[in-house]
Amino acid sequence: MSASASRGPRTRRMGWALPAAAALALCIIGVAEAGPRRLPAAGTRIQLNEPVRVPAGTARVFIQFGKVRSYRELNIYETYCKFFVPRSRTELEKPYRIEADEFTVTKTQRGRDEFADAGGAFLKVRERWDTTLVVRMKIRSERQPMVAQFLCARFGSNFFYGYPTIAEMKSTLGSLVTLTEPSPD
Repeated sequence: MSASASRGPRTRRMGWALPAAAALALCIIGVAEAGPRRLPAAGTRIQLNEPVRVPAGTARVFIQFGKVRSYRELNIYETYCKFFVPRSRTELEKPYRIEADEFTVTKTQRGRDEFADAGGAFLKVRERWDTTLVVRMKIRSERQPMVAQFLCARFGSNFFYGYPTIAEMKSTLGSLVTLTEPSPD
C-alpha cells in the first residue's frame, strides 16, 4: 500500500488547502498594497491650510474630524492624525505655532504602538495589549524644518480595523489639512 493510500481520501483531498491558503494570502497582500490600504507615497504633499498651535508641555497637535483636538477629546477608535515637532525641555514650556505651509513626505511606514495597561500606567509588557495602528510619515518643509513627522492612527487590531487608509486620512483632516498624492509617471 502506498503512503498516500494509507492516509485516506480525506487527507489526500486536503493536500491542496495549505498551498491554496498561502496563494490567497499573497493575493490579499498584493491587493492591499495596490488598493485602498496602500501607504501615502514619498512625494505626497501635506498642505496645512491654517496655522495650528502645539500646546505648551507637548510636541504634538492632534487633528480629527477637521478640527484641532486635545488628546482627551480624541475618539481613538476613529482615524486621527497629528503633527510632531521635537523640542527640548525648555522649548516645551512654551506653545509652538505651526504656520500654514506645504510639507513633503520623504518616507512612510506602518507601525504599531503597543502598550499594556497596568492600573493607569502604560508599560511595554505582555499582559493586556492595547494596540494603535500607525502610519508614520517623515515630512519636511524649507520654511519649518522643526516639523518632522506627520502620522495618522487608529486604536484597534489589524484584523478588525486595518491601518488608516488614505481616504480615511483625507476625511478626518477635513479642510484643515489637504493630502495630495504625487501624480503617477
